[in-house]
Amino acid sequence: MIKLIGIVIAAMCISPLGAVVIKDASTGQTAAVDSDRRLATFAITESQFEDAAEDGNAYAWVTPVIHNTADGVTLILIKNTNPISELHIEKMWVSVTTNAGIIAHFPTSEVTPTGTTVTGVNLNTQSSNSADATAVHSETNNVQGNIIWHTFPEAGESEIVEFDGAIILGQNSSFAIDLVSGTLRSQVTIWGHYPN
Repeated sequence: MIKLIGIVIAAMCISPLGAVVIKDASTGQTAAVDSDRRLATFAITESQFEDAAEDGNAYAWVTPVIHNTADGVTLILIKNTNPISELHIEKMWVSVTTNAGIIAHFPTSEVTPTGTTVTGVNLNTQSSNSADATAVHSETNNVQGNIIWHTFPEAGESEIVEFDGAIILGQNSSFAIDLVSGTLRSQVTIWGHYPN
């Protein structure tokens, strides 16, 4: 996304020389033009995630350290409960203390999450918005669906996966991270946002 910052147009008029004049509404200054008659502007390029964070719509879900996890347990599940906006998953981190097999998947059907609540933390400290999502760790009520990522981190390693918002959850859709092998202590962090 590109935002153009600078000129507020108050009036456009034809000058005596036949040129268009653009003036700032508050100061009356005219827009700068270089020697090749190009309008001078200032552009900022930012990701959709950064834009959402500026508007208070980006969140982090961070589990506590989960102890003695059994095979097949969902380490974290996030369900989008927003009736209008899609939830885009930006990135995730998974840390383990022993060798493990970890998968990310979409549950097969709508889930009523069961487990310990993980509250989404707004990444904009000036915003009081809260995430329209239900997130739980040690979740036990979903059925593993399409697997989109599988890894085998070694003891003490962290895996970081950047989805860049490509995982999109519609209303009542869920995304889950499961342990498929190994008994361990683990910790999971997921970042996501609601686009503007």
